[in-house]
Amino acid sequence: MTTDDASDRPDVADTAELAHDLIAADDPDAGLTQVCLSCCGSIPSCDHAGITVLRDDRLQTQGATDPVVQSLDATQYDCGHGPCVEAARANRIVGSRDLYAEDRWPVFTPAARGLGIASVVAFPLTLGDQCLGALICYSGQVGAFGPEDHEIGRLLAERAAIVLAGTTRLWEAQRTIDQLTEAVESRQMIGQAIGLLMGRYGIGSDESFDRLRRASQQQNRKLREIAQQIVQGADPG
Repeated sequence: MTTDDASDRPDVADTAELAHDLIAADDPDAGLTQVCLSCCGSIPSCDHAGITVLRDDRLQTQGATDPVVQSLDATQYDCGHGPCVEAARANRIVGSRDLYAEDRWPVFTPAARGLGIASVVAFPLTLGDQCLGALICYSGQVGAFGPEDHEIGRLLAERAAIVLAGTTRLWEAQRTIDQLTEAVESRQMIGQAIGLLMGRYGIGSDESFDRLRRASQQQNRKLREIAQQIVQGADPG
């Protein structure tokens, strides 16, 4: 078996499985967490795994197997250093097989050791010349994550990056649709409220809208909320 023949490896999740994990989930975090769980199942020495996404030069955890990952990710984001931060920003594999002898990360390393972590490796989620984030693996064993683990980790990170890029576009498109739908519904609600005020007080549309606007400012509430209140029969105040 050659190292390029990944399809013969029973412990490497294929692209279709990763795609199903991400797209079938109700939200991005849930889908990416499934990928992390798959990572722990594929790399024998991996006890915890997480996915950090890089957006607008900000790092955020969007998938984690457990609170250990979330805690160590937060530590890295706060102090600005650590394997996950370096992998995502430098677009390269970063790790340590013995955190008890590691001195590169003065804040992250003692925090990791305090949670029982002895080895770590982070793989960039690379698509073309763009790095979307990092897949990080933690182990309680010293000397974990050898060459074969790196091979599996690179494959998982590469495939996760491809799926992440596609599903991110889908999620963004859905958010845009949701925002447009909300805007249309708000416009309709405000229109109904204006019509009710015109009929109730015998005033014009401009004055009715002014009443809505003033009530919104005075009550520090959204214009749609005031309009909904009027449609339900209340006075704007």
